[in-house]
Amino acid sequence: MYKTDYKRNVLISYITYPFIYKSEDRFYMHTNFIESIEISKIWKNLGFNVDIFNYDYRGKINYSKYDVIFGFGDPLCKYFYNQNPNKRVITIYYGTGMHVCHQNNFTLQRVKDAGLLFDPNNVEDMAEKIYKIWIDENLRKELIQKGFERIKDLTLEKYANEWKNIIDEVLEKINGD
Repeated sequence: MYKTDYKRNVLISYITYPFIYKSEDRFYMHTNFIESIEISKIWKNLGFNVDIFNYDYRGKINYSKYDVIFGFGDPLCKYFYNQNPNKRVITIYYGTGMHVCHQNNFTLQRVKDAGLLFDPNNVEDMAEKIYKIWIDENLRKELIQKGFERIKDLTLEKYANEWKNIIDEVLEKINGD
């Protein structure tokens, strides 16, 4: 990816579109695009050669060269059937892009009070919240305004630092045993 020559290698199985499209393309600012690029930069800055495969890649992969496999999808799953018992490879599952009804608590922390939360296992609660936003124009406008305010807190630098801290913590735990 970055044409580096480090001793360690990471395979990122995620989306490859951010590395194909230009920053001025309209979908570039979606959080998954930003995540892809920032996560790859973090691995590079930690001294890893970075290879990125699309999550649905079905071709052959030489897993023996990798120290870390990060992401989700076919390349991550196929590793478990092709792993070398003589080499310890760190696997980190990372899944995003879930339907809003199945988001995890970390994702919901981003929303804060800029949305109405509902129990994803309760159809009545979900319908009630959707209906409430649909019929209450003032509530809709209030949530939209809070959303714009919330976006100001979500800077690329802050996001990248949070990811670097997470990856550093994982590597520290792995290297510490």
